[in-house]
Formats: sequence, C-alpha cells, structure tokens
Amino acid sequence: MVDGIRWNLSPAILEHQSGNTVISETIMTDLNPAFTPNWASPPGDTIADVLKERGWTQAELAKRLGYSETHVSQLINGKASLTEDTAFRLESVLGSTAAFWLRREAFYRGRRQRER
Repeated sequence: MVDGIRWNLSPAILEHQSGNTVISETIMTDLNPAFTPNWASPPGDTIADVLKERGWTQAELAKRLGYSETHVSQLINGKASLTEDTAFRLESVLGSTAAFWLRREAFYRGRRQRER
C-alpha cells in the first residue's frame, strides 16, 4: 500500500531492438479507482431498506414521524423533498444523523438537476 492506495505490481517484459537484451520493469496499477456513480437514488430508498429490516410499514413510520402516510410514501418515492425538519425526525426515529439524511437529499436533487 502506497499513500493509502493498494497497488497491483505486475512485471512487464520489454525487448531492446538492437539485441537480445531483455529489460524487466515494474508497472503499478491502481486497484482502487474512485467510485463515481452516474446515478443517484432518493433517500427514500434508504428509508425503505430500514423499514424492511425492521419489519415496519409506511403507516408505522408515518405515526412515529408525525406525518401522514401519503407524505411518507412521497418521501420514499422521491416525490417530496427531505427537509431539515424531516432529517431531524428521521435521525430520532431511524437513526443515523440529520446530516446523513440531508447529504443524501442534496446529492439526489443535485444529480436530478444535472440530468435535465
């Protein structure tokens, strides 16, 4: 590992043109390329995953958050924006931090805007 990056070291054989001299050198290949997705899922996908893990329905989540079932459905389907208030409610009910939920929302909305 060099500079926090895992490298693959593989020898490459090069032949010199004017004779039988063989030169061996090492080529380094980055095995951890940066992950840059060209898609974004709404924070609602994460909310839906947590509901599934906990065996909760959207109605149960709506009650715990103090929202209507319609609003929770819109959040999960990416039709309603996740506000700061919602982020703090999700933090207290589902866990993670409000900042996590707000970052997910910002990334999703930003990606949608760039796709237009």
